[in-house]
Amino acid sequence: MKQIIISIIISVFLLSCGNNQTKSDQSEYVDSVITEVELDSAKWVIDKINELRQDSLSLVTTNFREETQNNYLSTRIDLLNSCISWSEFVKENQQFFKGNKRASITANIVSSKAKTILNSVSPAYRKYFAKNLAASLWERDIYVTSSGNGNTIINITGGIFAANKNIQDFQNIIQADVNHFGFKQVRYRWYKGADEFTYYNIK
Repeated sequence: MKQIIISIIISVFLLSCGNNQTKSDQSEYVDSVITEVELDSAKWVIDKINELRQDSLSLVTTNFREETQNNYLSTRIDLLNSCISWSEFVKENQQFFKGNKRASITANIVSSKAKTILNSVSPAYRKYFAKNLAASLWERDIYVTSSGNGNTIINITGGIFAANKNIQDFQNIIQADVNHFGFKQVRYRWYKGADEFTYYNIK
């Protein structure tokens, strides 16, 4: 412990003695560094406010009910989630925004509006997701439907799901997508009308 303290003292001593700059020079250097940091911070804030404005504009101009294909729906979910995060982002970085009420008010409005839209379109998005998945798997004798309040359950039926390994492999493939679309549960049956099923709860 003494050796650590001694080495720290020596380091401080060398730093203070090894520089021929006057206190005035050092002060100017520190001021210069602080100014650069402040300029970087100011640019960062401007960039973020511009991003907020862009998201706000996209929120107003995007028709969230126009498309039905999964890739378009996924992009719209990304936009809405990005908008939702603004309120918390500005709050967490308040030291940079320095009480900029315009930024915080805009962020709160954008976040609130995005939440309302996402809650409104999510049931339809999940239904479209299930229909599109069903269309792509029909030739493989795999059938997909959505059910439950808000279409939060996706039902997947096919003979291949008599094997647990096939269930697990398929779940690994669609896990990210069903989570992204807000499904709460995935149910697997190996034949239509089966009362029993294997299910995964989505967190």
